[in-house]
Amino acid sequence: MKKPYFLLSLLAATAMLASCGGDGTSTTTPVSSSEDPAQEIPTTFAEQLEMAGITGYTYVDPNTPINETETVPEDGKGDCQTGASGTGTDYYPPSGGGSYYTLEWMVERANLQYYNYFWSEPTEKDIENGVETATTLAEAAELEGAEYMDDVFPNDGKAYKVDNYYNAVATKSLVTSDLEGNYTVAVYGMGASYDAETNTATFSGSITNKTTLHNLILTGEGEILVYEYNPTSGDKVGPGNRNYGCRVRVEVNFETSTWMATDYKTPLTVEKGTVPENLGYGAVKLDVTAMYTLG
Repeated sequence: MKKPYFLLSLLAATAMLASCGGDGTSTTTPVSSSEDPAQEIPTTFAEQLEMAGITGYTYVDPNTPINETETVPEDGKGDCQTGASGTGTDYYPPSGGGSYYTLEWMVERANLQYYNYFWSEPTEKDIENGVETATTLAEAAELEGAEYMDDVFPNDGKAYKVDNYYNAVATKSLVTSDLEGNYTVAVYGMGASYDAETNTATFSGSITNKTTLHNLILTGEGEILVYEYNPTSGDKVGPGNRNYGCRVRVEVNFETSTWMATDYKTPLTVEKGTVPENLGYGAVKLDVTAMYTLG
């Protein structure tokens, strides 16, 4: 037999009153929480150490300022020639444009590297070679190279080492041609040197047995575009802006260059105009004979 509807309603109402304290009034019980207030999150390694109470650390920027501007030399003291562009263009030095003024500055920019330091887990080879690692913040602060670290230490109990990579700020595109005038362009990570006494510059690079190397030996010359480009800038010229650099004419210094056979052990004697059949590579010295504006 079904219970009358009013009886069921009465029982439900009684239960509701009991849950409210029996007097028909509603009460709210505060919800307790064991969560701590939001903690400040460090954004750099220095902040992370400071928040942990570890003192004595000072961050050192591993990079020299890459956007410094070359001091404009006195009239007649600059090494840059007009080249393809006329006066008054954005690329001509007297107008304050995007070309280097002097060979000395060109060499400085050609050798400029940008370094980035970061934490990484050691490889098996690192462990075999005894590379220093850290598992705690205090240990990390004492690692060699840690002063260049801006990234927050993972601090997850694993071992990490100080790691880095670097890239040249300026690219060097070497243009050469064969005896028939057919051109080829290749990008090399060449270094540059400057002699203050003679105000001369030289580019150095290892080139394997390819078209560029053959062309250099056949003609004894080439041209290098030293170029810095920033795609994020709306300004056309100057360091840190879109376009900055120069072009240089170079001649092969056959006496100071080193040539090797295909076994990469046997030295060769190479003269202008003749490419040995067993040529493997050349550690080539390219003397700068002229510097032109970028445009």
